[in-house]
Amino acid sequence: MGRDPGPNPDSSRDPEPNPAPSRDLVGFCHDAAAAVFEALSAGDHDAVESAVMDAYFAFAEERSDPDGLCLRLLEAMAFELRRGLEPTEQAAVLADAASRLPVAPDADPVAGAFERLAGAGVVGSYAADSGGDEPPAESVVVHVSDYALTPRDGRFPTLPVALELCRHGDRSPPRAVRVDAVEGGWRLGIDTASGDEPSGLTSAPIRE
Repeated sequence: MGRDPGPNPDSSRDPEPNPAPSRDLVGFCHDAAAAVFEALSAGDHDAVESAVMDAYFAFAEERSDPDGLCLRLLEAMAFELRRGLEPTEQAAVLADAASRLPVAPDADPVAGAFERLAGAGVVGSYAADSGGDEPPAESVVVHVSDYALTPRDGRFPTLPVALELCRHGDRSPPRAVRVDAVEGGWRLGIDTASGDEPSGLTSAPIRE
């Protein structure tokens, strides 16, 4: 599964500003943001909606490119959902948002989700971890490069990843997403087993 990650500079630091996003990436961002906003409204999370817009307008003052702002909106959503909602509430919002997007059932939800993310330009490339023993079905490791969203304050915005995993699966978000900074990009550990409280669904701490 995957597209071979290409070379990338040291990803342990916040990257330099990204070039103008492609039309596919802009469309993905608009669709994802609209679905999340609708889910927040349906869940009566007015304070989080307001916080997202405040953060978005702050970004807009720093950048005039309207296409680039769509990425900043998703980043603002990722971080404000983490700050304003409990983990179980975040999971509920993601499940609702995924239900508002086109159905995309897949025999392998992880492969389907990352193929969509790569096709839209959210990730430049991805590949399942091929080293070591076969991981259990409830735990998958995926290496990605050239992530379009910008990590901030030591946290990685996982919202698009969790949303696509939810959409390509059974409309249930993963239990946890963990992020490690590695040479050439990022290593995402995705747990789908139910049980513990969700974590890392909108943003996750970057482990060095």
